Amino acid sequence: MTGRTLLRDLRRLRPAEALPAMEAAWILSAVRWGLRRLRWPVLLRLLRVSAALTRSPRRGRPGADPTAAVLTAMDRAGRSRTQPPSCLEEALSVQWMLRRRHVETQVRIGVAKDGAGGLRGHAWAERGGSVVSVDPFSPARYALLTGPLDGQLDELHRRHLSL
Repeated sequence: MTGRTLLRDLRRLRPAEALPAMEAAWILSAVRWGLRRLRWPVLLRLLRVSAALTRSPRRGRPGADPTAAVLTAMDRAGRSRTQPPSCLEEALSVQWMLRRRHVETQVRIGVAKDGAGGLRGHAWAERGGSVVSVDPFSPARYALLTGPLDGQLDELHRRHLSL
């Protein structure tokens, strides 16, 4: 599926579905660019600050959970790309979209041995210990590399800047 297909599909959706899909397509592209061009701590800080600055007002039913709508939008946007998003791109994008909607998540990264004896990595977003992902590929088989990445990597970045 290409960008043209996304535009055609967006015309078929209600605005309440099309706008989050366009937001997801934009943030997936921004995260992909950031992963290639920025240092990890800089990207995390940029995503956190931009999500806080662009927070959407609380809308909808009080107590309504936007997670399902965000995952649906991310799935639509991911399927429209010529190259599907990596698990890290998806996890960071889901985290950004949910933060804009006043829902905090953590990005986790884990590793597992593959069949050939090498290591295989996987990233996912978590909310309250539950996996938040378009395709919740079982992170139970992955050994968690670290806790929430935001705080720990920011601390490493602060130490680096103070040297």
